[in-house]
Amino acid sequence: MPKPSERTDPTPIGQRITWLRHPDALTVVVSQEIAPRTFAAIAAWYGCWWLAGAGMAYGWWIAATPEEGLFLAVCLAFWAFFAVRIGKVLLWRKIGSERIRVRAGELTYKRAWGTQGRALVCALDDVTRLEVVPRNPRKFLDVLDVEPWIIGGESLHLRYRGRTVPFGMQLPDREARALAAVLDRAIGEFRASGAGTNP
Repeated sequence: MPKPSERTDPTPIGQRITWLRHPDALTVVVSQEIAPRTFAAIAAWYGCWWLAGAGMAYGWWIAATPEEGLFLAVCLAFWAFFAVRIGKVLLWRKIGSERIRVRAGELTYKRAWGTQGRALVCALDDVTRLEVVPRNPRKFLDVLDVEPWIIGGESLHLRYRGRTVPFGMQLPDREARALAAVLDRAIGEFRASGAGTNP
């Protein structure tokens, strides 16, 4: 039987988080996929939004007066803003993920669009706090943050050199706490020993 440090199958936390311990690192992947029905509903809404945009564009093209054309141009600007935002959400839900790696001396966090994305590298000695963000179900913004058409709603905060690094998008409280416990152990071990043992 392989030792924990030699495990090759990722360990799940809930439905969206998996972590894997390598001999020299801990890696975590937080998937951004949502239920197929929810994705289909957002995609259907997006298709209707494009139909509405096409109608407004045609109205602008045949506008009878400058005032009517100006009004439709403003409407089209509003339409374009949300078309881009929801298009980005659909892409994020299809190929997006958050990737975390802890190894000797550093923690790397990346919001990945497929294989692409900019990584933030944090020196472990300068990581001072990892905390779960409490949510108030009575606050409108807290409720909005966890809706599937939003990119955001980070459930964890990492304090690094006086700045806050948010991550763990839209995780249930139990899963966020479980992920925090795994990362806390890994950060402590890799900071202390440079190699660490199984978290």
